[in-house]
Amino acid sequence: MATGPVIEDKTFLEFHDNDIIVRSWKVEDLPTVLVLCKKFAVTQNMPTKFMTTKKLAEDGFGEHPWFHSWLAETTTSGEPITIGFAMVSLSWDMCRGLVLEGLYTDENWRKKGVARKLVKAVAEFALENSCKYIKWMSLKDNDNANSFYNKIAKLYGPVNECYVKVT
Repeated sequence: MATGPVIEDKTFLEFHDNDIIVRSWKVEDLPTVLVLCKKFAVTQNMPTKFMTTKKLAEDGFGEHPWFHSWLAETTTSGEPITIGFAMVSLSWDMCRGLVLEGLYTDENWRKKGVARKLVKAVAEFALENSCKYIKWMSLKDNDNANSFYNKIAKLYGPVNECYVKVT
């Protein structure tokens, strides 16, 4: 079991931009979210042919969802445009935790704080649900993702290569 520091300093996760909103997915978001999920899958060398709005609806909504998710929207052009998402599944490794299954930001919105806002939503969800850790994975050659996760680990103390303790 991973151990590490308590998250107290959230300055890296704080991002103030009234034009970027993070909220939970709704069923009506699924066609738009599916496009981003498929883009994410391509970056992870994962197949996309099994991804459908029906499958996302079945697995993400209902009495016992298999995942929880958030999307980031911008209103800079007046109408909301979806620019990223985060998806977690529940985990149990001798205590409650989360696995960050997907974190994706549209290419035009990278390095603008969108991923930080999404991770902040995930961390808040973890704390609200008495989770003790968040686990993530990224491809070795995904320099952007690895740099981002290393910043999180530096702030909260690397527990190992993919864990950060949240309580």
